[in-house]
Amino acid sequence: MLKNADSTSTTRLGCSCLFSMDDPMSRAALRLDPDESWGMKVDEWALSKGTWRPEKQLVFRRGMGSKPADFLWTRLPPLLCVSTRVVALLSENAFSGWATYPVEVHDRADAVLPNYLGFSITGPQIDRDLSRSQIIYRPAYRGDSKTWPYYRGIYFDESKWDRSDFFWVQGWQVVTHRVQEALVRAKVTNVRFKPLSDIEVGVEVFRSGKKA
Repeated sequence: MLKNADSTSTTRLGCSCLFSMDDPMSRAALRLDPDESWGMKVDEWALSKGTWRPEKQLVFRRGMGSKPADFLWTRLPPLLCVSTRVVALLSENAFSGWATYPVEVHDRADAVLPNYLGFSITGPQIDRDLSRSQIIYRPAYRGDSKTWPYYRGIYFDESKWDRSDFFWVQGWQVVTHRVQEALVRAKVTNVRFKPLSDIEVGVEVFRSGKKA
């Protein structure tokens, strides 16, 4: 059964107190693939944003890695599974803008890993405002003699944010400082947080028409 947690909570606005919630790209951590039984019947973006709910339990199998963690990312972004420990933390703190759906997660030996749920971010979906980002120049990699333009900082129209603790800015999964602080304090594994004000994305990404 889909669990909704969309009651509104309040947070101080500012890109330094809002964080992206990202995959740390750990090689050791278990990374999942949708089971072949899914076929073409699942819209991963609708599922990740909570606008579609599965009629039955969805099966995920091991794609890479082997180590179980609180956050299990997939090779079909933005699909994500989380442990029931994470769900308990979010519920206890009355965080808003998220939901869960039933899943069956299999490990490297194809045994079922209990205590996982699929995770959706149901907060608002807001476009990024590039006009407010600073353009900086730096090498693309260490030792590069050429500098390249990057947008620094993720900004958006705050009037479109309902103060949910989880929401979307373009393709970024965004959380409030309250969420980041609670999960870091609980030592939740296999997730990375970065202040929106510190995120840098190459200008060429947007010129090429790619969504970022």
